Amino acid sequence: MIDYAKKEFRESWFRDSVLGDISFDNFKRKEENPIYTGNKRDGYFWPVNLFLFKDPKSYFLYLYIGCYGLYTKGYLPVGPCRLMRSKDGGIVSAPNGRVITFVKRSFKDFTLKAKIRSNKNVKIFWNYKGPLGADSLGADASLHSLVLTDFTILELEKNGWKLSQIDKEGKEFLIDKDESFTIQINVSQPIFVNITHKEGGTEIVINKKKIWTGKVPSTDGNIGLLAEKGVVYYIDEFVVFGEGEETTKFLLPGEGIRGAGNIKRVHKWELVKEDDFKFGFGYLNKKKGAMIKWNYLGKGFKLYSPLRPEFGTFDLFLDGKLLRTINLKGKRTRSQKIFESKVPYGYQAVVQINRNGIMPCDTLEYTL
Repeated sequence: MIDYAKKEFRESWFRDSVLGDISFDNFKRKEENPIYTGNKRDGYFWPVNLFLFKDPKSYFLYLYIGCYGLYTKGYLPVGPCRLMRSKDGGIVSAPNGRVITFVKRSFKDFTLKAKIRSNKNVKIFWNYKGPLGADSLGADASLHSLVLTDFTILELEKNGWKLSQIDKEGKEFLIDKDESFTIQINVSQPIFVNITHKEGGTEIVINKKKIWTGKVPSTDGNIGLLAEKGVVYYIDEFVVFGEGEETTKFLLPGEGIRGAGNIKRVHKWELVKEDDFKFGFGYLNKKKGAMIKWNYLGKGFKLYSPLRPEFGTFDLFLDGKLLRTINLKGKRTRSQKIFESKVPYGYQAVVQINRNGIMPCDTLEYTL
């Protein structure tokens, strides 16, 4: 955390290389953080303690920490207040299986500056456009193989590095590698990573040493980390500079079944592997009242499904409110968008309840 209100940081606060000239007016207040407002005559207001700002340009979070004293009409600042910016990442742990984490926004041209400690290796990816979901419906599930598709990945080992492109089917294409490269990887010594990726080329710098320049596919996508089983990342810094854009993700069919949270219902579903479904597989259930539940944190969503003569109708709910009754009965048709809704950012629960006929479970696409 950096206290940008301190005298020694004042210049960087007001002349930040990314933010430029800024003030409280540049920030978007998170809805759950209220402000205390004075009367109309005084016309003053101030943030409540631990008030969070989010800069719309860099997407850093800034934390207002005030020193308050009790006053008859509320709390008033009685001491120095601070404004803190967090660039910290945290910990990514994969004790039982592979784990991915990524920046929500999509970037085409960017500069990534990271400081990471690891117990084994470091794997950083970008241009990521894969779907999300598990490989089974049980508690022993791991990442589905389709999750690790459609991205560029840099793998750092103690004795060498490798840069690869993974296509939409999960096939790996080696771009370059260097087995003579050596680096210290442990939990006490961070690795400094600087990746600049533009349409004209990509530059990779590790511990202030340029290890590679060249061209890799330049498409928009998410930037993140892949942790293999047994790997722990201690992320001291993970900062992306660039014009990020809003992005969407698809949830694989199993996420709708697992989201219902009832193992007895899970056993009623039939797994089918057919091209009619968006990702080549899906689930079918002919029981009346069968439920699909998609849980996500984000904004609007699009629901997909194939059509067939034997399919029936289902009720669609959002957060307990009935949106529409949808009929999937028709000429056999491949997966298509059957419903779309725009909703404010937050935790969403999209539920499908079967009324009659067979209800398929295909996929849901949501905006992060």
